[in-house]
Amino acid sequence: MIQKGRNFVIVMVLALVSTACSDYFYPISSRNFAHTYNPGLTDIHPTILLHRVQTDSSELFIRIPVSDLAFPEFKRRDDMVAGIEVKYFVVDSANAPTFRDSGSVVFHRQSRPATNQIQFRTGFRHHPDSVRFVEVYIKDIISGAETSEVLHIHPDASNNSQRYYSYYSNPDYPFTRNFITVGDSTQISTSNATDSLWVYHLTPNKNDTASYDSVLKIATNSFFTTKKTGSYVINSTATTDGGLRFVSGDEHFPAIRTAETMVHPIRMLTNAEEWEKLLTYRPKIAVDTFWLVAAANTEEARLQIQVFYNRLQLANLKFSSHRQGWKTHAGKILTVAGLPDEVQYTNKGEVWYYFIKKNSKLQVPFRINYTTSELELLRSDSLFNGFMTRKINRWRRGKF
Repeated sequence: MIQKGRNFVIVMVLALVSTACSDYFYPISSRNFAHTYNPGLTDIHPTILLHRVQTDSSELFIRIPVSDLAFPEFKRRDDMVAGIEVKYFVVDSANAPTFRDSGSVVFHRQSRPATNQIQFRTGFRHHPDSVRFVEVYIKDIISGAETSEVLHIHPDASNNSQRYYSYYSNPDYPFTRNFITVGDSTQISTSNATDSLWVYHLTPNKNDTASYDSVLKIATNSFFTTKKTGSYVINSTATTDGGLRFVSGDEHFPAIRTAETMVHPIRMLTNAEEWEKLLTYRPKIAVDTFWLVAAANTEEARLQIQVFYNRLQLANLKFSSHRQGWKTHAGKILTVAGLPDEVQYTNKGEVWYYFIKKNSKLQVPFRINYTTSELELLRSDSLFNGFMTRKINRWRRGKF
């Protein structure tokens, strides 16, 4: 989220030690990355931005909350300092048993910094077409806590979303989320050779497709102020395909805290007749009516509301693009069905797994839409639809 005028990270530009391909590597497709969507499964919660600098090179901005790291309470030896190990692995495919290239660095810090984030920035070279992933591994040397995240390297073009990023006043501090608050100003940087950018404001419609109601041109790296809610696409060419996408929401977004914004997600749990009836009520009455009817009592209603809207917030954090994250395929499934038990990466996207019976898992496959940067669901059969219907009915019975 935009932090107006706030220098809230310290930046370390890393000179990583690179190694060549041929080392053994556990394929990405063989590992479980459920911690990507479940904060409770890891102690370190980085946000990572991949920026495509050239056709054959990219850079990573890795931001780590200071609160996730261990700092010694008493320094008794010279080596009693906080330490972070960062590695990256450039990989040709999800099934590759070796990595194309890698780099690593260990960063030591003697005391807790007076900021809430530590940011690393490093560049790496890669083949223009064959490389599909970069995996980032982070370890807290003192506590032993570790995590890793995998980023898809998108096929390159002028409208490749990874060729753009936004920032407030310093391009060394880019935003790592696809949302801003109405009235905020942001600057847009691109690695494309252009001195101007097209800014499209999208028209809300039933399918949340990318039709637009207004367009303007701004100079690259100039300030742009969002004047209304909705969705924006920023591109170096006159098209709404690809480009940088973000949601302009209220001051609470990605959280959903007002009655007006709490109503609409309930549509996922109602039929058409129930929904039409709820729309006749004022927003707060509509919200209270639905949850108090679904739950057995007020306490259970409060618990349901907490879980449901926490999931919506997580969906907004993870999946927002030109629309709010909870409106995407992945966001709706995460909200209704809950956090996946397993997450695997494929060359085209991701596969989520939910445990449904003993020794039985439901497979939920997605592919990346490179035009919208969204995960699109690839399954709509009776088994999957039945699974989602059961989940919806549990919500309606006061369970989840």
